[in-house]
Amino acid sequence: MAFPAPPSDAAAAAAGDARLVAECRQGVPGALERLVERFQTDVFGTALRLTRDRDVALELTNSIFFKVYQNLEAFQPGRPLRPWLLRIATNEALNWLRSRRREREHVLGSEASDVAFEQLPGGADPEDAALTTERRETVRAALARLPEHYRLVLTLRFFNDLSYQEIAEQTGQDANTVGVQLLRARQLLKRELLAEETRK
Repeated sequence: MAFPAPPSDAAAAAAGDARLVAECRQGVPGALERLVERFQTDVFGTALRLTRDRDVALELTNSIFFKVYQNLEAFQPGRPLRPWLLRIATNEALNWLRSRRREREHVLGSEASDVAFEQLPGGADPEDAALTTERRETVRAALARLPEHYRLVLTLRFFNDLSYQEIAEQTGQDANTVGVQLLRARQLLKRELLAEETRK
């Protein structure tokens, strides 16, 4: 009597993926945590390689798994889960890069705002683009004109060098909210710097 061949590793993995997704869809306790634990290294590594910023990659990893959870119904059982997850991770990281590029192109316009931007993570080496005393005063004055919650997150992030998670813990917010506030605060600060240049 012939026995059926054992399932291949790929088939076994696909079956395991399908079970895990089904459990997540059904709200089985611990299922989502197992999914995150299983794939978080791959997702974070993808985000880190594309953004080259560890803090950004950590925040993107959180938002990627949230998006994965929201879109589990779109996953087709029988297909491998990892490529589907990494496609979402890649798209999210590329969206972040595109938004950062647009921000550089459309928001920056003056010498003072260019130099201020170079002081932010991912910009030029601060030692190579050090602000003069006058420019530092310009930045401080512009910062002082921002609403308090924007001034707070900018100060904690760019002057105290805290991570998104550390800012979240200090302000009682989640890290994603901190990220949104920082984006808006940077835009407002650059607008103030541009206005200051115009007044001169």
